[in-house]
Amino acid sequence: MIKILILLISLPSMVICQIDSIPKNVGGKYEYSGVIQVDSANATKLYSNAKLFIIDEFKSGKDVTQLNDDNTKTVAGSGTDKIVLKGYVGSAIDKYLKFKILIQCKDNKYKYTINNFEISFYSSMVNQTLDLESESKFKNHYLTKKQVIELYQKVNSDMKSIIEDLKKHMASQTDNTKDF
Repeated sequence: MIKILILLISLPSMVICQIDSIPKNVGGKYEYSGVIQVDSANATKLYSNAKLFIIDEFKSGKDVTQLNDDNTKTVAGSGTDKIVLKGYVGSAIDKYLKFKILIQCKDNKYKYTINNFEISFYSSMVNQTLDLESESKFKNHYLTKKQVIELYQKVNSDMKSIIEDLKKHMASQTDNTKDF
C-alpha cells in the first residue's frame, strides 16, 4: 500500500522531469541550439555541408528547405517525424512531430537552432495540431500520462539524434565533387 502511495505521489514529478529534459529558450519555448566550432572550415564549406545534411536527413531537401541564402550562408527548413507510442489508447490516431531547423554558417563555426515544435494528431475523427508546450491538452487527444512521458522521451531522443547527424555532416572536410 505504501509503495502504491509513493508511486502515485511521484508520478506527477516524473512527468515534469521528462518534460523538463527538453531545453527551453529564454522565452520559455522548447528549443535545441548550439554554436559548434569546426577548425579549418570556411563558411562556404560549412554552408555546403548544411545543405547536404538537409537532403540526407530529411530525404527531400526541396520539400523541407524554406530558406537557402548564399549571401548569409543560412539554411532553414521544416522537419516532420512520425511518432509511434505504445498502448491501445490513441493507437488509431497518427501523431507527427513538426519542427523548424535553422543552420547559420560562418568561418570555423556554425549555429543550429531547432524549435517551433508541434504535435499533429490525425485520424478519421481527429485533425488538430498543438504546440509541444500544450502538454495539458494532450489528454484530450487520447494520450495517457504514460504516453505523454513517452512522447517527450521520443522527442528528446529524436532531436539528439538529428543534432549528432548534423555534427557529423558539418565536420566532413572532404570535397565530394572532385572525382565523381
